[in-house]
Amino acid sequence: MEINWKFDAWDTFHEKMFSAEFLSVNWSGLTAGLFLGVVLLTCVFSAASFGVLRQRYLLWYSARCIAIGVLALMLSPVYLGPFFEHDSMARHTIGYFAFDLMVALVGPFLAAYLEPDAIPDRLRRALFWAFPFALMFAPVFWMTEPPAAYYFGRLVAYLGILVLLIVSVAVAVRRKSRTARFQLAGWAPILALNIVNLPYHIATGNPLPQFLTLLFVSLGIEFVVTALGITDRFMTLRRQRDRAEMREEMLLALAQTDPLTGLANRRGLENAYGPDVTALALFDLDRFKAINDTFGHDIGDRVLVHTADALGAASGLAARLGGEEFAVLFFSDDPAREAEALREAISEQATDVQPGLIVTASAGLVMVTGDRDLREVLREADALLYEAKEQGRNRLIARVDRRREERAIKVAA
Repeated sequence: MEINWKFDAWDTFHEKMFSAEFLSVNWSGLTAGLFLGVVLLTCVFSAASFGVLRQRYLLWYSARCIAIGVLALMLSPVYLGPFFEHDSMARHTIGYFAFDLMVALVGPFLAAYLEPDAIPDRLRRALFWAFPFALMFAPVFWMTEPPAAYYFGRLVAYLGILVLLIVSVAVAVRRKSRTARFQLAGWAPILALNIVNLPYHIATGNPLPQFLTLLFVSLGIEFVVTALGITDRFMTLRRQRDRAEMREEMLLALAQTDPLTGLANRRGLENAYGPDVTALALFDLDRFKAINDTFGHDIGDRVLVHTADALGAASGLAARLGGEEFAVLFFSDDPAREAEALREAISEQATDVQPGLIVTASAGLVMVTGDRDLREVLREADALLYEAKEQGRNRLIARVDRRREERAIKVAA
């Protein structure tokens, strides 16, 4: 008995599922509901994308989505209250206006959506002008049946806009526009539906069976494909932005880098100078001109590169100021000892460049306390460097405090 009951229940369920009452569901209404859900999701997607991209075409696209959503409501069998009965004048008027607005918004959307070089500027301006041109025939205040001339004017306007859109997309596709290819794929179902429906409507006086359902499906496909195109455009713009940022960083690095040694240049030194700096030292190779004259400029350049390698081991920032003059910013508490070690490392590394070559360096170091101007510190360090040269070179002269107490860290042997 229990088994028979289960089979009886299943049979009853099966009969109800495939009954005539179930199969008579209003599929146009169901399609309209699903389509309105797609419209809502598309509007949310466009708003979120605009928050990231700040592109005007997303605003045009969102406005067009709203217009299409209103049109879908007016065309659908969804009950909207006594004022919006299915055959009411209010419903027809709002539907007409939503349709006109949907058509009018296509032009500025496409003009803003296509890449800058996808179409000529004159054609892009024409697309923007399609917006007011299409709204010339919008039945905002028509509460009675308009004359036949009105419908003829609408037809001429829409045919002109249609030709303008086709020409714009064709030109953009010919120019290898990825955006135009996405848009062409999105519009293909709607174009195909209207191409089939037009002769049928002329021959029979009625639209295709289930035309409303097919229209909603076609518009839904357009939304999905356009969303994919917007996502692709987002990724393209993001890649372009990342490349631009990398290029800007590269140019900034090049502008602050000495091309021969790879150290920072004067601009890089200026940018790194700040309140954390405890000392600045200037280094200058002794009798560098004689090295160039005796061994050649190629050897001289190699000496500069080895000098940069020695100073690059500093705990602070090393920079080449020009010629054979270098600077190091220190951030440690005992910069004088480190500066002297760097000066000795210059002699050790640069001397290995060429047999018989002896390289020495002189240096002047200034302790930086308080908010001191970099040019003032450089002038003071240069004076100490000159003093080291005067005392016989191959030494470091450091000013350890602001009372101008000086001492020689190293005296030439």
